[in-house]
Amino acid sequence: MTRPDAVIFDLGGTLATPEDWPGAVARSLAKMGLDASGADTWTATAEEKVGHPEGPKNSRRRNRRHRDAWAEAVLAAAGVTDGLLARTALLRRLVETEILWRAAYPEVPAMLDRLVALGHRIGVASNNDGRTREKVAAIGLAHPFEVIVDSQEERSAKPDPGIILTAAERMGVMPYRALYVGNDPEKDVVAAHAAGMPVAWVDRTGEGPGGYRPEILLPDLSTLPEAIAETFGE
Repeated sequence: MTRPDAVIFDLGGTLATPEDWPGAVARSLAKMGLDASGADTWTATAEEKVGHPEGPKNSRRRNRRHRDAWAEAVLAAAGVTDGLLARTALLRRLVETEILWRAAYPEVPAMLDRLVALGHRIGVASNNDGRTREKVAAIGLAHPFEVIVDSQEERSAKPDPGIILTAAERMGVMPYRALYVGNDPEKDVVAAHAAGMPVAWVDRTGEGPGGYRPEILLPDLSTLPEAIAETFGE
């Protein structure tokens, strides 16, 4: 295998910590002047009722409807009945703002600096809610990503390989000459291989490769530049 011309990253769980929905709910309820003490329980109850708050990754309209239903379920679980329609819309908007603010994993900024210094071109392709660029900026990753591709904007979500192929196309590289880096084997490894692209799986939970066969397997991203050189050559 030859050295990849581009390195394309997933965002949540790969470059940045996963979204903290209970924390976002707690902060949002507090801003609304409501009790936030049971945010963990109420968020779990709402998820059991209507599904995960992330919602559909390939439709803005469906995503908004889903999050309105989820926000209403959170308020219902919290025992809120007054002004439910207005409070539902407000809670959704506040949570969507709060969820922007996450952190990059500690090793990520220096790792990206090293990749760029070594001449690697970098991009992002993420299952997201149409705000991948805002999230990258909020996280503080001021690096020269050539492309940032969002599943909702492209109406295609992993494990479908569409957004990964789109990122490679916009960077002007063939899929087999790019490396995809992600943390979810069922979405990232499967999607990258379906795109004909080698993949680095960041296995932060120590799950182990199982039946998946990534070209690179790492516990975090601190040694990604070295792993690329060892796997593909200088």
